[in-house]
Amino acid sequence: MLVGLQKNKPLVVLYKPVLPEGQAGEPWRAVSPVGEVDFDDVRRVPGAVVAQSPGNRWEGWSVEAAIPLSAIDWKPVDNTRLKADWGLLRTGPDGHEVLERIYWSNQATAITMDLPSEARLSPQLWGFARVHDSRRPSSEDRFESEEVTGKPKPKDKALKGDVDDILESLEP
Repeated sequence: MLVGLQKNKPLVVLYKPVLPEGQAGEPWRAVSPVGEVDFDDVRRVPGAVVAQSPGNRWEGWSVEAAIPLSAIDWKPVDNTRLKADWGLLRTGPDGHEVLERIYWSNQATAITMDLPSEARLSPQLWGFARVHDSRRPSSEDRFESEEVTGKPKPKDKALKGDVDDILESLEP
C-alpha cells in the first residue's frame, strides 16, 4: 500500500501482486531496461482518510491514514503473526523522483532510479508484526521480536514500559 499526496490531495493505493483465480483486477506493469514487475491489481483504496501534520519537508512531518479493512479485504484475527514492512519514500521537491527509500525491516533499498526494482516486493526481507485485539487488557500485551529469518529470538519479554528491557530483547 502506498500512502501519500498527489497534487496536495491524499492518495492511498493498494498493490496486489496476485489475485485469487477468477478474480478480476486492474493490472499494472512496470518495465525498465533492467527488469519488469507485474501486479494483478493496483487501485485507489476507497474510503481511506489521510491526514498530515505541518512541518518542514524533512523534519516534524507525519502522516496518518485510516484504511477501511473491508476495502483491502482484511479481517484481522487476534494474535495473528504477519510478515510486514513499512517505510518512507523521500522525494525531490516536485515529488517526481525518489531520492531515498527507508524501511523498517528491508535494508536492501538503495535502488531509487528503477521503477520495477522499487515496486518489487521482497517478503523474504520483511519482519513480523503481531495483530492484537485492542480490547485486550494492556497487562497481556507482549513484545514479539523475531529476526528477518523468522526464527524466534531466545526470549520474548512482556512489555513493562522499561526501554532497557525492550532493547535487551532485541539483541541477538
